[in-house]
Amino acid sequence: MERQLVQLERDLDTFSSPDDSEDLFTAKMSSFSTLAREQYQKLMIMHSNMGTLYQNMLDYFALDSKKTSVEELFTDLSNFRTMFLVSGDLSVCLSISTN
Repeated sequence: MERQLVQLERDLDTFSSPDDSEDLFTAKMSSFSTLAREQYQKLMIMHSNMGTLYQNMLDYFALDSKKTSVEELFTDLSNFRTMFLVSGDLSVCLSISTN
């Protein structure tokens, strides 16, 4: 994404201004480039924050990031949650049936 934005900015810098005053292509593309750059910066910050939070979670559960993929971690957490909720439902059912 970064390379594509840099290429777009380079192309806009080298693109000659149109002779037609009503041709707004360069102006629109410059506006798009500025907006895209801002959104890209936000996305990079979010990605960095996500990486930090993921690493914090791995540290909390004492897992090695080289041996545990994101998919494995969240699959294990989802399975634990599902089994925990099912076991809670079973204990409620069992306590009702014994009364």
